[in-house]
Amino acid sequence: MEEFKVELENLTDKEKKTFLHLVKKSKKSRKRHMNEIYYSICPNGNIVSSVENDTLYDESCWKFGNYYNTKEEAEFVKQKQLVYQELKKYALEQNTGEIDWENYLQIKYFIYCNTKSNDLGIMDVSKRKIAGQVYFTSEKIAENAIKAIGKDRIKKYLFEID
Repeated sequence: MEEFKVELENLTDKEKKTFLHLVKKSKKSRKRHMNEIYYSICPNGNIVSSVENDTLYDESCWKFGNYYNTKEEAEFVKQKQLVYQELKKYALEQNTGEIDWENYLQIKYFIYCNTKSNDLGIMDVSKRKIAGQVYFTSEKIAENAIKAIGKDRIKKYLFEID
């Protein structure tokens, strides 16, 4: 792989942001290479390093998206999954009844991030189900979930905003 040095001080803020986005994107689109180290997350949450040897374990990690360039990237994904699971658990324990997608009169609430202000908000829906969202039976329960799990954690890990 070709390496080069960039002096970020010479770039505008917009150029820096674009450059760092491209670097991050290039790291995510990695291909498997024999004898290179990669990281994966074990079921108990431990992060382990492995050497790519085209084993069944290597193939399974790659196939299921549990194959990371760095330990930091694996840690981020682990924290992202933990925050998502905490939200799901909070909704399961606090919702006042089942979410009924056949009942258009029942309002469902979910957490979103305003991309202009980077603030979290709560939106309601009745007929539209958005992939990957956790739904709450009231706006208050959604607000309490944000407080319980932490606004900064939700922003950082689910919306990838520092």
